[in-house]
Amino acid sequence: MNKLNTGIFIFDGVEVLDFAGPFEVFSQTRLVPGVESRRSDASAPFNVFTVARSADPVYATGGLRVLPHFDFA
Repeated sequence: MNKLNTGIFIFDGVEVLDFAGPFEVFSQTRLVPGVESRRSDASAPFNVFTVARSADPVYATGGLRVLPHFDFA
């Protein structure tokens, strides 16, 4: 199956729920219903990752430090 690449943009001061909520939804979506399908990525239609201006850690609200998967380069 060809997965859709889905980048979640993060930046200093981002609200945790604004990126963690969508990340959770896209990363847990499955084309096959049921709890068992969530234990495997076989039916996952999305390849989800975070993107930031640079590879440096991003500091979200509350001081949560997040290391992005990819930078703009």
